[in-house]
Amino acid sequence: FPSHDIIIGGRGQLVDKLVEKFLSTHMDQAFLESEIAEDKSVAKKKGAVKKSLKRLLERGLVANKGSYWAFVPEKDRGKAKK
Repeated sequence: FPSHDIIIGGRGQLVDKLVEKFLSTHMDQAFLESEIAEDKSVAKKKGAVKKSLKRLLERGLVANKGSYWAFVPEKDRGKAKK
């Protein structure tokens, strides 16, 4: 991962970018928190992913239903239930 992201945006922002990218590349699927954390493209502790998902949810970039999380396409943002 680019080291400048850590300096400029902090670790939380880097995790947010990794999680968002992972979910956006699998838009037709929903994932458990643990599946996201364990994916080699994210490879972060479950706690960091949980915090990231909460931040992304607040920004309307992801949606969750039960234990599953999915990316919200730009055209559908604002329609997703929190």
